[in-house]
Amino acid sequence: MIRAIIDSDMTPPYVNGQVPAPQSNVNPPLSSLVFHCRDDDKGVDPATIVFTCTGNGNPIPGTLNKNTTDLHDVICTFTPNTPIPGGVCVLCNVHSGLADGLGNATTSDITWWFTVGSNKVHTNSLGELKALFAQ
Repeated sequence: MIRAIIDSDMTPPYVNGQVPAPQSNVNPPLSSLVFHCRDDDKGVDPATIVFTCTGNGNPIPGTLNKNTTDLHDVICTFTPNTPIPGGVCVLCNVHSGLADGLGNATTSDITWWFTVGSNKVHTNSLGELKALFAQ
């Protein structure tokens, strides 16, 4: 007798639970940010979590800690080397290739932004913001 088990999971992981929240304005200085990488079926492959962020177009160096206690909800905490001061628009990016235990991977970057201590509200689209910071 041959027995086959077919897994119907074809959905890649997703990102949510960002703190600060996307498109929010937070008080300076900012010493860390958090986001969740989640997969409802097989769990996230932590090795595929690649994160970068920029402030006003400049890379923000720091350390990414991945809490892998629950692979269905990997809690990621980014701590910049120095707290982010006011007047900075932060663009966060989880790179494409975020995958679950079956290899289902995202095909595009997951990006969001927020401001630190700025009275200016950005009304640009995400694509426009990314283009500004790429200069």
